[in-house]
Amino acid sequence: MTIADSKIIEKATDVVPGELSYSEKLRRLPWAVAASTANSIFNTLVVSGSVFMLFVSELGMSKTQIGFLLSLFPFAQLVSLFILPQVARYGYKRTYLTFYGIRKLVAGFLIFAPWVLAQFGGQAAFLFVSAILLTYAMCRAIAETGMLPWKQEYVPREVQGKFTAISSVSSTLGGLGALTFASYVIGSSTELQRFQLLTALGVLFGLLMIWFLTHLPGGAPSTATAATSKREFREALRDPPFVIFLWVAILMTLASGPLTSFMPLFMQEQLGLSASQVVRTQTGSMVGMLLSSYSWGWAGDRFGSKRVSLLGLALMIGMPLLWMILPRHTPWSALLATGLVFVQGAANMGWAVGSSRLLYADVVPPGKRGSYMAVYYAWSGLAGGLSELFGGRLLDTTAAFSGKFWIFTLDPFTPLIIASALLSLVSLLLIYRIRVEV
Repeated sequence: MTIADSKIIEKATDVVPGELSYSEKLRRLPWAVAASTANSIFNTLVVSGSVFMLFVSELGMSKTQIGFLLSLFPFAQLVSLFILPQVARYGYKRTYLTFYGIRKLVAGFLIFAPWVLAQFGGQAAFLFVSAILLTYAMCRAIAETGMLPWKQEYVPREVQGKFTAISSVSSTLGGLGALTFASYVIGSSTELQRFQLLTALGVLFGLLMIWFLTHLPGGAPSTATAATSKREFREALRDPPFVIFLWVAILMTLASGPLTSFMPLFMQEQLGLSASQVVRTQTGSMVGMLLSSYSWGWAGDRFGSKRVSLLGLALMIGMPLLWMILPRHTPWSALLATGLVFVQGAANMGWAVGSSRLLYADVVPPGKRGSYMAVYYAWSGLAGGLSELFGGRLLDTTAAFSGKFWIFTLDPFTPLIIASALLSLVSLLLIYRIRVEV
């Protein structure tokens, strides 16, 4: 696959000794796209989105327990503040491949969760799944600590935008295919064994991803550890635009994290959708992201990351409230829900593109990326963990909540939906305060 045109490929070859040439890096980028696609399939079938939520729900776990399980992933990110020197010395590529490979194998043990449930009961199944996901989350955090520096090395800056767009499209298409297959498998029976099949297939794609990544260059061991110094961390926390962005990150994580995670259960319990319909509905979000990603990216380059972030946030503020007026338990509920998640996927992509560009291009100084990104990664992990714990506990607390107000249907998810809209509004006001160059 050719990502850059011939003029870029024939670019002058000022290459650092021991580093691959520009054209050789470009020739290897298809392996990165393939790896991203395989990982998207793995996540869709095993540990992310509606499939995983339906799986743990059918294992009999409460929403508080599910929230705890989901919180393990972001909480583990805090480890990045302490292991960056060791990751650099071991090698960014070696760290990523080693621990991402281990996490794929660890995820495979979820296959035995139904057996643990049948033999030892619900509490034992919860502890078993918790142990698996804690190990998985730690491996993920260690691997991703080395991911960013390595990715910056094997993806030339001149083609970063094109690469991201192509990788995003390919990954989304892979996720769509996985969801289509998963909806068929889940709708074919009511036995827990159908989730075991999806887990086994997902792990195979996860291991295939590791093989793809072995073909990418760079990521050699390094002795640079300046990014881990306490002085640089304190400097990052005294940078006003960066601090505002950190607050926006935690507010938006609280706003969208729990609602996104528990949306499959909302569709099943409140809208009356079947398990297979819930999985198929998620494809609407992926299609919305797929069709809008290029436009958001173009707008970010043309009008600036701040404007795109604000527009994405403006769309996200009203989206949660639309769920409260959606018809329930009707033949049209699934179709309308799919349309709504399509728009929501496009809005989420706008925020994701705008905020990512704002972070990398405007808020984080290029020369201090290591320390700033370590702080951001840990902070976002803390926010993500708290949001999942809060969301699951809130849903169990409001389990008896119901009623009707004007055109809005009130249910246990209503406080979470209202909180999401309000937190998005506060985030919009904070983003407006960040001064950046267009």
